Amino acid sequence: MPGHGTTAGVLGDTGVRAELVRVVHEGLRDPAELVAPLGLRDVFAPAEMRHCGGHAGVERWAGRLAAKRAVLAALGNPRLPLSQLEIVPQAARCFSPARCARGHRPVVRPGGAAASLLLHDMPVQLSISHTARAAVAVVVVP
Repeated sequence: MPGHGTTAGVLGDTGVRAELVRVVHEGLRDPAELVAPLGLRDVFAPAEMRHCGGHAGVERWAGRLAAKRAVLAALGNPRLPLSQLEIVPQAARCFSPARCARGHRPVVRPGGAAASLLLHDMPVQLSISHTARAAVAVVVVP
């Protein structure tokens, strides 16, 4: 499994928790290498696989993996299947949905047991960035 790191913290006495996770994917060509020994379907939901699958490289896959790990860390690391946390572009009304779908900010769409831990109206703030070498995700949860 590629190298990664996690930085955590509670922001003052607000109770707000911030997590930063880095996933190094340098030298990997196949997204399955990111999640081994798990399979892609064990980690990524169908919508994520469609979103990432049409792109060369593993950068987008690594970004979503970092986001999932950051969300789980912010929730106290519950033992949940990663595929129950979908990281997808925020739905929005666009004049050109095919062109702007990749430009919307990422949101967390919980499913299964994750839905009970991460309420749908919980204001989770998520940011993902990636380079040819590594991906990072930052999540802030109240």
